[in-house]
Amino acid sequence: MNERKAGILLSYLNFGVNSIVMLLYVPMLLYYVSKEQYGIYQMIGSFISVIAMLDFGLSATINRFVARADSLHDEKQAQNVLNASSFLYLILTGLLVLIGVGGYFLIAPVYGSALSAADLSTAQQIFLILLLNFAICVPGNLFLALLQAKERFVFCQLLSFFFNFFTPLVIWGVLVWKANVVGVVWAQTLCNILVVFGYYLYCKIRLKAHFVPQYRNKALLKQLMGFSFFVFVGNLAGLLYSRLGPLVLGLLAGALAVANYYIASQILMVFMVIPSLINAVFLPKLSGDWATTASLETQEDIFCKTGRLQGMVALLILTGFILLGKSFLMLWLGSGNEMCYGLAIVLMVGVVVNIMQSIGPTILLAINKYRYYACVCMGTALLNMLLAFPFVKWYGTMGCAISFTLCVGVLNGVLINVYYHKIGLRLGRFFKAVWPVIGWSAVALVLLVALWRIWPMQTTWLSFFLHGICVVVVYSGLMARFVFKRFEWDVLQEIWQKGQEIVGKIC
Repeated sequence: MNERKAGILLSYLNFGVNSIVMLLYVPMLLYYVSKEQYGIYQMIGSFISVIAMLDFGLSATINRFVARADSLHDEKQAQNVLNASSFLYLILTGLLVLIGVGGYFLIAPVYGSALSAADLSTAQQIFLILLLNFAICVPGNLFLALLQAKERFVFCQLLSFFFNFFTPLVIWGVLVWKANVVGVVWAQTLCNILVVFGYYLYCKIRLKAHFVPQYRNKALLKQLMGFSFFVFVGNLAGLLYSRLGPLVLGLLAGALAVANYYIASQILMVFMVIPSLINAVFLPKLSGDWATTASLETQEDIFCKTGRLQGMVALLILTGFILLGKSFLMLWLGSGNEMCYGLAIVLMVGVVVNIMQSIGPTILLAINKYRYYACVCMGTALLNMLLAFPFVKWYGTMGCAISFTLCVGVLNGVLINVYYHKIGLRLGRFFKAVWPVIGWSAVALVLLVALWRIWPMQTTWLSFFLHGICVVVVYSGLMARFVFKRFEWDVLQEIWQKGQEIVGKIC
């Protein structure tokens, strides 16, 4: 199994493990610390995470330009990209740290009236620790981007897999020793620093990489900044989509509406993690193929194959949530969260096609045609801001979900598909490839709904897991019998062979 396929497999494994860890992490934290401390942690963490997300698209830019230089066997150009990127990250980190320091001095004036003196002190400590975290992790994206460009996916995923287990254990140990949220933040920061240090060591020792910040090649700097700007615009549009709902609901519908929508949007975010798991795996290959052939044949082939794979996974999760979601919310959060079920379904349905086509933006990055996509995303995000207010007034909390689905699922989807057709991707071939996945997913849902009438669910974890296994078996059986082609069977065969090799080595 090559690095790319192993990276995809490990990405999904990491996704599953991380989802389980997150489900256990919040109850564990609330058991040891007060709700007030947890609230401060989330409040400050949300603010600093927004700053940390804004690396202005540099990581994707490095991935694309290094992979392109490698495909052309131009080592000098690859080194120039690393040097210029190091300089840009140095400037960016310094700038954002200055912004963060300014934010620190705003904590007391903004939250002073709402927090006690002790809570205010805790908030300031958390802010400074998270600022340190971010100041190290943002430039650390340079090392991760290089590893992805060199297709060292197995190392990246194994390191992530290890720390997905290790970090909660460290946090649990800290909480047992001293139940304080400041200690939790320190533990997270130290683990994140270790991850970045692991990336750095691999780059230096195995890849023999050199990072020398230089600004002499002004043409290259301008090219990198121009490319990364539109990646940043696309990321900013995604940020607007994810943050707008709670803001509008807070203004018009109150705290309960915000809480319901936040829970539904968290489920949506887990659902939308699926496409991001494999897109970075394909960016180096797509960039290299375009640099050497300037042909869309490879891109179109990957577009169809990943569309089928991601569609199978996404529709399995959507089918499972439709059938199991009410019981899951009751078991996980208790009564009083029934509205989250409908909200989550509306939000998830709105992004299904986007998930199937999620490799599309990566293709646009590879062929340097991302600008239109970024502008469309920003335009529909701004339209969502305008529509959300009247829709919330008309339909309450559900109006916010409907506005999101109309903008990101319908308008955004249509405009982007028009552009895919314009640049030469054959959408007829794509939809012909994914249509059986959609059709047989609907058949699976109908069969399972009928089965649920004969074998109704109980609100217990045992019933939830047994019915969940039934969903997976029925859905997978239909896909294997009626949808799978040679590509899917080859992927399963390689996974099986790799599993046997691992078991053989252990035994």
